[in-house]
Amino acid sequence: MVVVESTDLFVGSLQVVRVRTEDREGPVHVHVEGAGVGSARHGTDLTPGLFGYEVPVDTSGHPPGTVLPARAVVRHGDEHHEVDFDLVVAEPGRTLHLVPQAAEVGGVRGHLALALADPSYRFGLLADLVEPYLDTRPEDREPLAALVEQNRVELVDRLLPANSASVERAATLADAERAAFDRLRGTTARHVALVGEGRWFRQMHHDWNSRYSSPRFVCSLPQDVPVPQGIEVRAATRVVEEAEAFASLVAEPPEDVLAHVRARLADDADPLVSLREAHALASEVRDAVLRKLSSIVDTSGPGVPVVVWNPLARRRSGMVEVRLEDELSEVSVVSADGVHPCVHEGHTVVFHAGDVPALGWKVFHLTGGTSPGWTRGGGTQIADSAHLLTVDPARGGVVTSLVRLVDETELLAPAVGNDLGATGPATVTVWHSPVGERVVVRGRTGGVAYAQTLTLWEGVDWVDCVTSVDDVRGELRVRWPGVEEVVRPAEFRQQQTVEYAVPCGDPARAEEECAHRLVAVVGVDGSGLLPASGTPTAPADVGPITTSTEPGPLFADHLRHERGPALGRPPVGVRWRGDREVVVTSSAEVAGRVRLVAPPGWFAAPAEVPFTLPAGGSVRTAVSVERPRSAAPGLYPVRAQVDTEPVVEDVLLVDVPEWGPLDDGPVQPLWIARPPEPVSLRPGERAEVRVAVASALWAPIAVETRLVSPWGTWDFVRPWVLGGELPARGRAEFTFSVAVPRWATTGRWWLRAKVAGAGLVRRSPAVPLEVVA
Repeated sequence: MVVVESTDLFVGSLQVVRVRTEDREGPVHVHVEGAGVGSARHGTDLTPGLFGYEVPVDTSGHPPGTVLPARAVVRHGDEHHEVDFDLVVAEPGRTLHLVPQAAEVGGVRGHLALALADPSYRFGLLADLVEPYLDTRPEDREPLAALVEQNRVELVDRLLPANSASVERAATLADAERAAFDRLRGTTARHVALVGEGRWFRQMHHDWNSRYSSPRFVCSLPQDVPVPQGIEVRAATRVVEEAEAFASLVAEPPEDVLAHVRARLADDADPLVSLREAHALASEVRDAVLRKLSSIVDTSGPGVPVVVWNPLARRRSGMVEVRLEDELSEVSVVSADGVHPCVHEGHTVVFHAGDVPALGWKVFHLTGGTSPGWTRGGGTQIADSAHLLTVDPARGGVVTSLVRLVDETELLAPAVGNDLGATGPATVTVWHSPVGERVVVRGRTGGVAYAQTLTLWEGVDWVDCVTSVDDVRGELRVRWPGVEEVVRPAEFRQQQTVEYAVPCGDPARAEEECAHRLVAVVGVDGSGLLPASGTPTAPADVGPITTSTEPGPLFADHLRHERGPALGRPPVGVRWRGDREVVVTSSAEVAGRVRLVAPPGWFAAPAEVPFTLPAGGSVRTAVSVERPRSAAPGLYPVRAQVDTEPVVEDVLLVDVPEWGPLDDGPVQPLWIARPPEPVSLRPGERAEVRVAVASALWAPIAVETRLVSPWGTWDFVRPWVLGGELPARGRAEFTFSVAVPRWATTGRWWLRAKVAGAGLVRRSPAVPLEVVA
């Protein structure tokens, strides 16, 4: 049997046609003929290439995408075959970017050696790995700096997601090249990235490019690859930017905290943990700044004061959402401008604020009075004074029309919006209020239930969109013209939700206002030093802004614990180099002592070493660790600690080999003895989540414990980290709080515990976290 097909491979200017035959010995002669195409009829015999027998064909007279009838004539010995096929004309010039990344300290040396030996080799290096690596190989400082200067090594704060597993697993170079080429198949993108440790990357790009002129395999840097942002990244970035904007209004902004959260946004050691940390600390900064500033604003007047803040550097209007601990039966919203229309549901009030000054504030009051909620309407359309939106229930609730009323311009045609790819009908419910209208769409696609809420708010130039999907098992895409949101499968069965906005007017303005909405501070009685509305003319002296701090000791080798550097970490590091040397490094001029803390009965010398280092300095100390003859089998931690505030430490685990049966104690060096239990709460309820951690180590260690959960739960799972000391061959318990706000909506998520210490990381299985009606 002979199979012939066109490819998008090129040799020079000639397109490659692939011919596959049953196994034969010896060369095969192939030529391709047809109107306007052809190959050499009397060329050399072919031997198998990467993809079978490869025949270069001239298709230069036809535009890409043209389908040409062609015939392949195949001869092998006395056998002769003629095979008709469709030759699809391809376009040369595509590129596969091979992006090697050093993700661990142990891998840096290999990438560096390749780059020094091969001028075409480039790689990305996690910035946090540089100093730990140079601590152990200071002689590589100059070569590495030279490669960075030559743009052959890129120092990155965040690694790109790896997608090269099939290539890394390849047994041969040819298998790796075929797996890499598969990344290009099925996509028309001109530039495609293959990211990973890069076991085969250096060999691949040389061998491949010696065979083919297109597509090209190029060793690239992470900066060449665009990275899409998920909802967690957008949420954390939004709060960090708002914290920075509002902190500029006070005389003593927490610059160290802001720099730390910026770094956490880019930390790829454990992205969800890093983003949660950035979000938590930035929220603390933003909320603390706004409470202090609100406390000097004139909030006098009847009712509950609400100070609305604008994070943008220009005057703007918009909707404000106020969440109340105590449910009010009736509410009116008033300001110096008069009464503001609102919609009130239980613990939540939404109203239009009118104009709010640039990076400034405006005072409102909640008083008793008429407070309509959402009322049910009919039909399949919603509108505000500027837009009319229509959905089609028969097509799964897609938006078939979005009209700008002032000039009756259709903003969607000929496309549709809110398209999930559903083929069946959906139910549609329309709701009205004094400040906006919404439509709720419910249906199923591919066996998955979905619910979508589209809202037109009066006086804003976009459509607010929320899509929730139950138990999604593959990527589900929500498409609008120019906007695409992806609902990705979760590790644990849950309800996945994405929130986004679709601009109706100026896209840049709408995107900015959607990302940074007006922020409300409720119930703060101000002194009246500042008026009821305005923009600060100078940074306000409201005292220092404080945030929570991480428990010590701090891990010197934070990457081994799958996290970024701790907030407030001193400018000093300490590392074990093997089991006979301790290295102390500094990023600023510093003096102190490093001490060795050994298990009871063990001997470590010297017990303490003083040091004085300049910025960028380092000192190495030879050490000896001796164990008692009576030491039982197991792992023993020896801690090298720098006496800074807080303490920074690195841990060496010394293994005493097994010589007989152990007792019935813990069976792992570090383990989660009691993982979190499932949590199911109603709005307004609270529960404690206890995590017990145990150790089989023969001396105490410092550990940090986190409850990891997805975006949508960060506001009610607290704190974001707990730390403490785990006793030798013992256990410790850490207690977290899950407090569901009264205004929370129902949903299903997950949570799990993550524990790190002594260079070890453990995770519990995910369990359900539910908010029920």
